[in-house]
Amino acid sequence: MKFLYILQNKNVKNGILYTVFSFINSGISFILLLILAKYLTPGDYGSLNLFTTFVTLVNIIISLCTVSYVSICFFQKSKEQLNQVIVIALVTTTIMLFILSSILLAMPNYIEQIIGIPSKYLWLGLLICYFQVYNALNLDIWRLEEKPVQYGLYGVSFAICNFILTFWLIVGLHFNWAGRVYAWTLLSIIYFIISVLFLFKRRYLSISKPQLSLVKETFIYALPLIPHTVSFWLKQGLDRYIINYFHNQTSVGFYSFALNLAAVITIIGTAFNSTNSVYIYKKLSNGSAAVRDGLNRQATLMSVAFLIISILVGFCAYTLIKLFMNSYDESIPYIIPLCLGSFFHCLYLLWVNYLFYYKKTQKLMFVTLSTALLQIIFSMILTRYSILYTAYTSMVVSFITLLLVYILSKKILNNEFEVK
Repeated sequence: MKFLYILQNKNVKNGILYTVFSFINSGISFILLLILAKYLTPGDYGSLNLFTTFVTLVNIIISLCTVSYVSICFFQKSKEQLNQVIVIALVTTTIMLFILSSILLAMPNYIEQIIGIPSKYLWLGLLICYFQVYNALNLDIWRLEEKPVQYGLYGVSFAICNFILTFWLIVGLHFNWAGRVYAWTLLSIIYFIISVLFLFKRRYLSISKPQLSLVKETFIYALPLIPHTVSFWLKQGLDRYIINYFHNQTSVGFYSFALNLAAVITIIGTAFNSTNSVYIYKKLSNGSAAVRDGLNRQATLMSVAFLIISILVGFCAYTLIKLFMNSYDESIPYIIPLCLGSFFHCLYLLWVNYLFYYKKTQKLMFVTLSTALLQIIFSMILTRYSILYTAYTSMVVSFITLLLVYILSKKILNNEFEVK
């Protein structure tokens, strides 16, 4: 009876649904990963990862992190104010698209040399990032509305279409790694249209002039998140460019392959956080000391679960390469440190939500940016000697970031509940 009662709990049911859809998405992405590794050389695989890294960076910059404020306003503002925040985010994104396009238009050769891929793909990367803001906004609102079925079906359908189209372009039409870029671009456009229609239908898109105070409030919250979010790109994305600088794109391919295998752990942690963050925000909005203790117990249990998952993923990654992917043998030494780094990131996700809820984004910015700079310094010094040093540097910095966020979150929680 107790088991049935637990299953009837809305947060548990939503968590199970998010996890199931996450496993489906991860499975599809993982199979695509193996196919790309089979049909692409390590050099081509490295080029694709350099493009993906570029898209990840632009994704951070293009909205100036204003979209992140939607999650907070969903529980703290009226529907009218929420819509105004959405308008602020989308107008900001459009302005940034023009600014970034102007920069790329002004110095295409210089940027192409830095990124390491032709500028025509960089233009497609800008379009992908712009359209993804709308897709991410649509998904985020479904998550906040606690509608995991719509959220999951939308994500799974994108993953399936992406798999089919990428496979056809790379294997059937021999577009090489560029086939992945073309598939990504086309699907981003299609799902952008779908997202806009859904947002209009649910009355989250409306033409209204935002209050000046709300504009100021949005940017006060969002701007400190830019260095915070960029710090994660610096920790993983910049490593690939540093490896490419001191070694070559083939080395980037080996490192990226191991990183993508370890990312399965992060994907699972992020999927759990999709529902857990909403659960935490709701609890904190009307919480007590008992709620705090319950959240602490939950974090402990999930830490053990993530440790078990990390061990299993590491073992499976090693076995997979040894038995089926011999051409990627050079990726094996990176598996342990990168899996541990992903494990620490999952624990970080368990605690960082408290900093978001209590709007301590400036403190979070200092933590993540300082640790990112620390990683850059050591990566620049050590990567020239061995890429393995890069992997272990990433692992250690992930642990330091987790430790600092944990200390901050515990302190803030204790202070908040003492006040209550």
